[in-house]
Amino acid sequence: MTLKAHLWLALSLAFAAFTAFTAQAEPAGRSSERGGEGVVLSAAPELDLGALERWVQEHAPEIEARTLDVSLASAEVDKSGRLPNPELELEWGTIPLGTSNPPDLEEPYANIPYYAVSISYTPPIGKRKARMKHAEARRIASSRTLKAEVRERALDVAELLGELATTELRLTGLGELWSAGKELVEVARVQVKAQSLPGIELDRLELDLARLEQQLLAARAAKSALLSECAAIVGVRCEAFRDENAARAFLSRWISSSPLGSEPDERPDLAALGAELNAAHAESEWARALKIPDPTIRFGYVHDRFLVSGNQQNSFNLSVSFPLMISDSGQAERKAALARASHLRAELGKRRARAEARAPRLRETLIREKARQEKLHKEILPKARAVLSELSSAADRRLVPMTDVILARRAVSESLFDEVESLGVAYGAALELIRELGKPKSL
Repeated sequence: MTLKAHLWLALSLAFAAFTAFTAQAEPAGRSSERGGEGVVLSAAPELDLGALERWVQEHAPEIEARTLDVSLASAEVDKSGRLPNPELELEWGTIPLGTSNPPDLEEPYANIPYYAVSISYTPPIGKRKARMKHAEARRIASSRTLKAEVRERALDVAELLGELATTELRLTGLGELWSAGKELVEVARVQVKAQSLPGIELDRLELDLARLEQQLLAARAAKSALLSECAAIVGVRCEAFRDENAARAFLSRWISSSPLGSEPDERPDLAALGAELNAAHAESEWARALKIPDPTIRFGYVHDRFLVSGNQQNSFNLSVSFPLMISDSGQAERKAALARASHLRAELGKRRARAEARAPRLRETLIREKARQEKLHKEILPKARAVLSELSSAADRRLVPMTDVILARRAVSESLFDEVESLGVAYGAALELIRELGKPKSL
């Protein structure tokens, strides 16, 4: 091997070693940047409200703002318990300008000025406890607001998953109809070639098959859009239900978990409003304490060098000053706190009243749609499919016209849509009951 070949071999080995080293070192630095990569929310029957809340809490980007509010409120609690800092004041005074008095005084800059040091402190009278109470109330309110935000977004995800489940049921039914229609079109083509079936019948079958195909494409597009919306809320990639049975089980589970009560209970948004109301009351107490003037106590030491004038060389001084609460004594703060408390109390009452007004109608809708869905699923839809199957067999034997098959297939399609719509309405009513009444019934 020549010298040039040896050099090329050495350079190649060095480059390979460097590449291997960087390939091993790079992923360690990128792993934190890609922390959510590979995480997928798969739609499944076992996804309940608690599971969706955990997904939102861990991955939804918008939740970080509320989490920051909780951290800031906790920091404010720590700050509210601390006393104000005292002030240190250093002073050099009576500095002579021009001719000294007496004029023959030696070293006037050393023998005339005085030196003083003082410490002042302003204790908050009646405000510290109120401020601590307000900060703690704000911390609780921010924590409950975070919980309410997580729950609301989890319910939004549940709403999307419900639409995704009904879309999956619609896709399954349409797929079965399309497959059967395609087989029927093939049979009709053979019959047309054999001149045992008019060409117009084949055209009708093909048009009906094209209509089903358009419905399938629309349902698939809706499915993709729903998965995209799910990812926008949760913050990770979402996957559809594995099959029709999983989608139906998911809907049935949530419908069965609708609350049994008639009044809102354990709703995080109502708890957050109650905590905000407590914070407003605490703020009002703090604002009332603002009319109490806080004294400023000052203690100092003076070293005077102008002894020739008869001044005392070393002395102490003590003073107390009070602000005069003439113009501002916390009126605006009290007014703002009382207004906040009034509006929060009104909002809390209105939300409760809305829940109590909606609950009976939602429960009535749920009961009716469950009965309708059961009748469609167990009676009407199976009967329509049986009629379609019999007419398709009869059409193969040229006992009935193809028009009857098309009409029967449309009846099946309409029944399928009615059954899916009924299931979706029942699911929506159950979801709104959970949204209005709070904690779902555990299964």
